[in-house]
Amino acid sequence: MSESVKEEIGIKELSELIDGLGELAGFAGAVMKDGKIGADDLVSLVAFGSNFEKISEAVKGAGEALNEAKNLEQDEVLILIGKIYNAVQKFADGKKA
Repeated sequence: MSESVKEEIGIKELSELIDGLGELAGFAGAVMKDGKIGADDLVSLVAFGSNFEKISEAVKGAGEALNEAKNLEQDEVLILIGKIYNAVQKFADGKKA
């Protein structure tokens, strides 16, 4: 492939991976809010389970996500920074809930 022809890779899998990690972060934050694991965490576990498909899809594309990460454009980086911020916010919100 010549240098003038660039393959369009995108950020679909990387985006899904960050979203899945955000779901996991929200669950971790909710479980950690009182500093111990107990029966009251079952509600968080059920909510986490309802997002299992999103997390499963995120993990399936992890290999492709690494390939995408090697070819990021500036606008894609900005989108991903927003997604990372949202994932961190899910953790913080989970600890507050």
